Amino acid sequence: MEKQQALEAIAAEHAAASQKFPAFNNAHEGYAVILEELYELWDEIKKNVKTSDPEKIRKEAIQVGAMALRFLTDVCRARCRVCGCTDERACVTVEGPCRWIAPDLCSACAVRAVDLTAMKAESVKRAGEK
Repeated sequence: MEKQQALEAIAAEHAAASQKFPAFNNAHEGYAVILEELYELWDEIKKNVKTSDPEKIRKEAIQVGAMALRFLTDVCRARCRVCGCTDERACVTVEGPCRWIAPDLCSACAVRAVDLTAMKAESVKRAGEK
């Protein structure tokens, strides 16, 4: 199988799985699915040379690749460390949807962090005046 054919097969399997199953909820779930597919590939590889089916091995390898791609697209996307928003589910503010200030911090949470810092500083100042 050529590289381009392999990538196309993985992309097609990824699309089919994405239609059939919801996104991975977290890295642990994604890892478990990849591991399950890897075990299925290993089961095919371990078979006796006379009973092994190269087509089944190829299909299982494609599924491993598709689930690795699914992991990257479902789990390894930008997510705000404070509120958990993503590109697909942005915070809605008065100014509109949030944007990325840092790889893991959205503009809405950055504003909240600045506001909290200012409030804490004011609180410390007032406590010192008493």
